[in-house]
Amino acid sequence: MHRKARVVTRAAAASARQSPTPAIRSIAGRPDGWETVGRAHGPFSAPLVEQLCASGRSARVRHCSYLLPAVLATSCSTRADPPAPITAEPAASRGRDVAAVAPAASRSSRFVRLSAGGGHTCALGADGSITCWGDGAFGQLQAPAGTFVDLASGGLHSCARRTDRTLECWGHMSNEPATARAGTFDELTTGNITSCARRGDHHVECWWTLNRTLQAARAPTEPLSGISAGAAHACGLRSGGAIGCWSTDGFGWRATSAALAAPQGLFKLVDAGGNSAIGSRACAIRTDDTVACWGDDPDAMPPPAGRFTSIAVGPGSHACGVRVGGSLSCWGSDESGQATPPTGSFAAVTTGGRHSCGLRSDGGVVCWGDNARGQLEVPR
Repeated sequence: MHRKARVVTRAAAASARQSPTPAIRSIAGRPDGWETVGRAHGPFSAPLVEQLCASGRSARVRHCSYLLPAVLATSCSTRADPPAPITAEPAASRGRDVAAVAPAASRSSRFVRLSAGGGHTCALGADGSITCWGDGAFGQLQAPAGTFVDLASGGLHSCARRTDRTLECWGHMSNEPATARAGTFDELTTGNITSCARRGDHHVECWWTLNRTLQAARAPTEPLSGISAGAAHACGLRSGGAIGCWSTDGFGWRATSAALAAPQGLFKLVDAGGNSAIGSRACAIRTDDTVACWGDDPDAMPPPAGRFTSIAVGPGSHACGVRVGGSLSCWGSDESGQATPPTGSFAAVTTGGRHSCGLRSDGGVVCWGDNARGQLEVPR
């Protein structure tokens, strides 16, 4: 049993006030035993976020929950006791593990879809249930019960579509509890701070949360399909296969012109990605199965040659794709091993801030990269 978390010391609060980061405010303790000591928003670089977490660090600080290097939402938390260790986790895999952790063989064929957020991942089972693992400091792991047909994970939240086509969301979006849009939808996507969904007439609606109230975000006026939300932007496919991107303007953020400058041509899939230390970027698969990427610094993440069936551009600085034939390729930042995929045959791949997960052809799941918050610990 964990003891009740102690309040933040005056010294820690003073240290936070002296930090060169934007204003940090205290947040009330949460029922899971953690107590937030600082949170800020902004396009922070990875070193600046580390400094923010260090500003409130003491012997009791055990956990920093943030989207690195995406960092549109940042927080540091303290707990009187560290979380109980997961017995299935080998000692060698603690910390910034770069090894892949696979599920037990008994889980083979259980999952049919994967989606990763900043530090968590959720999976849709063949029975329609949802399982989440990784960072749960903001409710990212508290998936609702019931039967679902689709899911999507963003920075600190996830949303899913029920069999009746209504939506459920959990976790936090734009620094508040996630809220689902009312009505029925045929498609769903989540970004760092906004979510979007497509209705049956192919018109898209986007939203975010402010003061626990759903706020409408910018959405396109033209009908689109294959929609994908990023950091402050989203993209979709027009009826002829061209890409259309727009700034969602959620939480006051506006997308850069580079993030909206999709390449010309015809495509069959687009991933709007997220925001990272290199800025916003996105990738798409052309009708000839080759990959094209664009954004604020496309040279920082040049895609590999070859033919792909799917791609995933997460809120970090890396991307992965499933090649024709089922093998994986990843590119971009690899400081935690997130761009070093395992071998084998895969049906899908998803990318988080500093981790990645793949859905094997037999339905099993394997994850690789950073394991600081249990991102690799697929439930058994």
